[in-house]
Amino acid sequence: MYQYKLNSKLIISIYLLNFIVIFVLGGVILSNLSDEIESNYQERYPYEFVVYGKGTNFLKESYPFFQGKTEEGKSIAIFSLSSYEDMVKKKETLSNEEVIYISQNNSEDFKPLEGKKEIKIYFNSEEADYKVKDSRWEIIFGENVSSKLENILVVSDYEFKINAIDKWSLWYGDRNNIKIKKGVYVWKRTEAIEIEQKNDQYVLILVCIIGIFLILEGQGIILIKQVVNHSSITNKYKLFFSLGMSQKDRKKYFFHEIKNIAFYPTILGCVRGILVLGIIYFYQEGEFSKIFIYYLAVCVLILLIQYGSYYCIAMLMAKLYKIDSEPQ
Repeated sequence: MYQYKLNSKLIISIYLLNFIVIFVLGGVILSNLSDEIESNYQERYPYEFVVYGKGTNFLKESYPFFQGKTEEGKSIAIFSLSSYEDMVKKKETLSNEEVIYISQNNSEDFKPLEGKKEIKIYFNSEEADYKVKDSRWEIIFGENVSSKLENILVVSDYEFKINAIDKWSLWYGDRNNIKIKKGVYVWKRTEAIEIEQKNDQYVLILVCIIGIFLILEGQGIILIKQVVNHSSITNKYKLFFSLGMSQKDRKKYFFHEIKNIAFYPTILGCVRGILVLGIIYFYQEGEFSKIFIYYLAVCVLILLIQYGSYYCIAMLMAKLYKIDSEPQ
C-alpha cells in the first residue's frame, strides 16, 4: 500500500513538472517569436536616432531642455510647452504654476504620481512647487532611451525661459547624415533592438536548459527509486520466475511498469500544457501561426528526450535486476 501511495505522488509530481515546463517554455517562445514583435518595436522605438548633448545646438530643429530631480530622486527632463506641442503635434494649455508629467517607461510599470496634485522639482540648486495638471504614459521619442529622458516634465514657456540656465539639446529622427559632435550622446534603434533580441535569445536558451534539467531531474528521481527498492523488486521478479512467467513476459512487464511512472505522466503533462497554452494563444490571436507549429516541434523534441531517458533507465535497471537471466 505504501508503494502505491509513493508511486501516485511521484506520478503527480512528474505530471505537474512537465505541465509547468511546457506551459512556461511555450509562453517564452510565443512571446519572443510573435509576429507582432516588430510592430511592438516600432511603437516603443519610433525613431532610428535619439541624440542629445549639453550646451550645444547641433541641429536647428533640436529641442532645448534642462535637467531636474523629483523628491524621490528621479531624473527628469524639463521641456517647454511649445517644444512639447511641436514634438507631439497637438495643443495643450498650461498656466505658469501647472505642469504635465510624462513617463516613457513601459506602460505596465508606470505609476502616475498616485493622484498627487502637486510636485516638487529641484534644479539649479533651487526647488519649485508646481500643480500637476495631468500625468500620463506617452512615448514621444522612445522607451528606455536614457535614464535622463525616461521622465519628462512639461512647463509653460515662461517658466522654462526663467529657469533654463544649464540647457541641453535633443534631436530625434530617421536621418543618418547628421554630424555628431564629440561628447554628444547618440542612441540607435537598430543597436537597441539587436541587444534586446540577443537578451531574449539568452532568456529562451536559459529557460530551455532549465526546463530540460528539471524534466531529467524527475527521471533521475525514478532511477533513484528503482535502485533504492532493489531488494523488493528482485524478490518480485523471483516470484514471477517461480510462477513460470517467461523471460520475454518478465521483460515486457518490467518496461511497462517503468513506463507507467516515467513516460505516461510526461505525455499527459505535455499534452495538458499544450492544450491550455493553445487555448489562450488562440483566444488572443484568433488563429494558429507558424510560431505555434515551431512550439509544437519543440514539445515533440522534449518528448523524444524524455522517451530516450525512460528507455535508458529501463535498460539500466533491467541489467541491474538481471531480468533477462535466471534469478539466483
